[in-house]
Amino acid sequence: MANATSTQLQELYVAYFGRAADPTGLDYWTEKGISTSKFAADMYAQPNLKMHTAVSQQNLKLIRSIKTFLIEMPMQLVCSTGLRKLI
Repeated sequence: MANATSTQLQELYVAYFGRAADPTGLDYWTEKGISTSKFAADMYAQPNLKMHTAVSQQNLKLIRSIKTFLIEMPMQLVCSTGLRKLI
């Protein structure tokens, strides 16, 4: 397998963690000569990813709750009370 470029590694890192990689760490992996698949596997195994994923899931639940409260519930009220004809 071909070695990954720093750009490829940066893109993978951002995809996994939602932020840019530390320049020192990025240099380490680039100089190590790692493939994109090996880097991806190594990043997937990181505890930080599990924490980031858990936080992302909590944020997603919060966003869904807000959507329900601000959009879906008012629309249900409008539809159930016959106000729909006014819209």
